[in-house]
Amino acid sequence: MDNKTFEKLLLSVQKPGRYSGGEINSVIKDKSKIDVRFAFCFPDTYEVAMSHLGMKILYGAINAQPDMLCERDFMPWVDMKSLMEEENVPLFSMENRRALKDLMAEAAEMYDRIHGLKYSIASTLRRTYDSDMNLSLYYVQVVDYLNEMTKSLVHITRPSFEHIDNNHEGLTRTQTEDLISVNTDVDVIYQRILYMLSSGDYSDIDHVLDMRDQLFTRIAELTKLELVRIHEGTSNSKAGMLYLNILAETKTMVLQSRNLLKSQRYYMEEEGKPMRRPVARM
Repeated sequence: MDNKTFEKLLLSVQKPGRYSGGEINSVIKDKSKIDVRFAFCFPDTYEVAMSHLGMKILYGAINAQPDMLCERDFMPWVDMKSLMEEENVPLFSMENRRALKDLMAEAAEMYDRIHGLKYSIASTLRRTYDSDMNLSLYYVQVVDYLNEMTKSLVHITRPSFEHIDNNHEGLTRTQTEDLISVNTDVDVIYQRILYMLSSGDYSDIDHVLDMRDQLFTRIAELTKLELVRIHEGTSNSKAGMLYLNILAETKTMVLQSRNLLKSQRYYMEEEGKPMRRPVARM
């Protein structure tokens, strides 16, 4: 969003500080040095969101990583919402005023890149075949798991954006707190996975499996509770289905991440072994 449009919006609303950003401890980073970007979308106004301890913890934890960036996006109040509709301004992040749909597009771009890698795999297989057939097998597995992970990411971001863009009722506080709790557990798992991938030390892989199983048990419990709320009519149907979709795709993403880790470990182990070519049987 350009500065002129942004200033026009701020001068026309009751509390421009809700949207201006620049608070103490807010984070702005050089986008050229960032590998992973998050948009933390809170389904309520700025005041409610910033009073939530879980959001502050996750915002700080993600931005503490030098190659990661977490931007915030809040539900605009009625005066800003009306102006944004009049000016055709999409929802935007607080840190860089980037349109939320652009952030969603990055997730889709990541999926397209991995998807393209999967279907251009033949030339790589021919090269690895010259050294070891097992390397080819594990390489295929690694690419396939990456493809499934990014697909789950798209299946989270796209419905979430469409839900907000269509002005559907936001998630309840309970649903929001549940997802923040799940996200905290996922973050711990991914920190361990990233360490193993970067260090080559896979001795902690069984512990990751234990954490994964605990997370899946938690997701199953939350899913059952939400189904009860939908059955009893105490949960909005569209918000409830979005909530269930996020839980299901998060489970799939973590499952494929663990599979990716195992295949990467086997790939590295095979790479260090003497060449073994398959022998054709007569």
